[in-house]
Order: sequence, then structure tokens, then C-alpha cells
Amino acid sequence: MKFYFIPILTAFSFLGLSQPAHLVIPKGHLEGVTSVCVSPNGKFILSGSRDHTAKVWSMQGLEIETFDLNHEVLAVAFSPDDKQIATGSTDGKINI
Repeated sequence: MKFYFIPILTAFSFLGLSQPAHLVIPKGHLEGVTSVCVSPNGKFILSGSRDHTAKVWSMQGLEIETFDLNHEVLAVAFSPDDKQIATGSTDGKINI
């Protein structure tokens, strides 16, 4: 798995008060990512994409599971107990 590091400059980095943060984007989707959320327990990331998939990632960037859907994914969310995910797609349906 490849990672891309994108520097994110903050106001503090211009003042020399801190180091710039880096956004790590795991390469796993074949098309653009349309939605991302973090699980309520803070252990997982869920991403949705135009490639008709939703993916669960560890906070370290490891792909845990892929859900193949029939349409582009526009929105993703975890349930409050982290046991289910929901996706919203371009066909107007919500999958749980």
C-alpha cells in the first residue's frame, strides 16, 4: 500500500511555534474519495468513493474491509456503537 504525504500548513507553523502537520492518504480507491468519517471509538476510518466502494481502514492506514456497492458512494457513517456502517449512493438509496 502506498501513502501520500501532503503537508498541511497551520498558522502556528508560520510563526515557528510548531511543526507542520501531515495528512496521510492511503491509496486504495480506484476513483476519487467522496466522503470520510472516523468511528465513534476513534479506532477506524470509513471512506466512500466514486469507484462504488466503501472501505474501512485502521488508523494506521491498513485496509480492513471493502464493501462493493452498485453506485457511487456519496456519504458514509458509523453507527454510534461502531457495529454497523451506512452508505448513501447516487441511486438515492441508503445501505446499512
